[in-house]
Amino acid sequence: MSLNASEIEQVVGELQPLVGGFVQKLSLTEPRSLWIELRKPGESFLLLACAEQGRTRLHLGTERPAAPEPPFAFQGLVRAELMGCALEALETSPGERVVTLRFSGKEAGGRHALVAELTGRHGNLFLIDERGLVLGSAVPNLSEKRDNRPGRPYVPLLARSAPAPEDEASRFASSTSTGTPFAVSAAIAAAYAGREHHEMAEERRRVLTTSFKSKLQRLVRTIGKVEGDVERAGRAEEHRRRGEMLKTSLGKLRRGMKEVTLTEYSETGVQEVTIALDPTRTPQQSLEREFHQYRRLLAGQTRARTRLEALRTERTTLEERLAAVAALSEEELLRQAPGPQRPALPGRRRRAGPALPYREFLSGSGQRIRVGRGARENDGLTFRHSRGNDVWMHARGVPGAHVVVPLEREEALADETLRDAALLAAHHCESRGDAVEVTWTRVKYVHRQKGAPGAVVYSQDKTVLVRPDAARLERLKATAEHGEG
Repeated sequence: MSLNASEIEQVVGELQPLVGGFVQKLSLTEPRSLWIELRKPGESFLLLACAEQGRTRLHLGTERPAAPEPPFAFQGLVRAELMGCALEALETSPGERVVTLRFSGKEAGGRHALVAELTGRHGNLFLIDERGLVLGSAVPNLSEKRDNRPGRPYVPLLARSAPAPEDEASRFASSTSTGTPFAVSAAIAAAYAGREHHEMAEERRRVLTTSFKSKLQRLVRTIGKVEGDVERAGRAEEHRRRGEMLKTSLGKLRRGMKEVTLTEYSETGVQEVTIALDPTRTPQQSLEREFHQYRRLLAGQTRARTRLEALRTERTTLEERLAAVAALSEEELLRQAPGPQRPALPGRRRRAGPALPYREFLSGSGQRIRVGRGARENDGLTFRHSRGNDVWMHARGVPGAHVVVPLEREEALADETLRDAALLAAHHCESRGDAVEVTWTRVKYVHRQKGAPGAVVYSQDKTVLVRPDAARLERLKATAEHGEG
């Protein structure tokens, strides 16, 4: 739900008393959500200009959310240019979803404009200098029709010839009749507070559900493998029988034989049994191998059955937790988990031992993503905890963490995992906050480079451009298994 043009025009008109206020604080709490604290004699105002997809809006707030650490790059830019400046104008054009905040410069003649394009999917915030040049934007400009890169003249959105039907009516028109100061702004804030309360709860439900489902899928695969172990272990008696037959007929065997047919006497009667032999083994070695297989499978059967029982119990517990998460109300979800966190598996303890050199996250498609903790840990992750076919990623041309996606044999890299892993590589590098090029290849094409720990050379690589995505990043952080990223 984004504000339409009529609602933007309505709230901009109501917010005119803010003009003349001086900028006291600026904070970017999401890539495209800028909070501006303005001070006028005897009063302060907290203004939100939000261009986030599906939530574009402008209104006053009472409490500013905490900004993430490290901060977004655009926050540093607007603080450097706008702190201490006075708001000279707050304006929009009828039928348009663009708001321009004009500020007087701290130096004589210097003026800046903050242009908030509240256009829904491609919303953005641009800082413009007195010459009309773009100083920076909250997120990289993706338009193919407008080149609004830093240093270029700002190109505004094309004016629409006629207002869109959804822009003709305001959902907050009745608020103007209350006589309360900033009633429209308060109504907008209240509407979004309820929506964001719902979205936060449902996002938490989705994170918990995704985590449990992914663990359950891995658990089901493991159960299948252990069931196979139990089935194979059930053939222990077959090896004992063959060993007994070879033992009683050892004199008939010769090295080089590929098989032998012997008579077996059992409670069910007499039968001829053909036993395959390894021609490179002596008769005694063939006999000993059958009894060795018997003892090995017998011991493995006990272990496999014990493990299978524990895994099935864990599966039942996970299924119960999945059902419980689905039944939680929004209030219970928010009360149970006040912040993004990884749901703990039942009955599972961390294994004692040295810390792993990586943090592990879970992609939206259920694949694991490992992120190195530091330079030496990068080396350990890539060269001691990864296999040749695993996917390796790193921010191109800047220091940062190695990121590895472990893959089973023949397992493909899901597109969602590629996007998630690339975002983590961009987040854990020194270019955080801007669009970052992330290179990726297979671990087998990555080699140590002499010099600093973690330095590598690689080949057969591809590159993906990563843009800030706060919602995706928070979802990934909520799945972190070895400390948050």
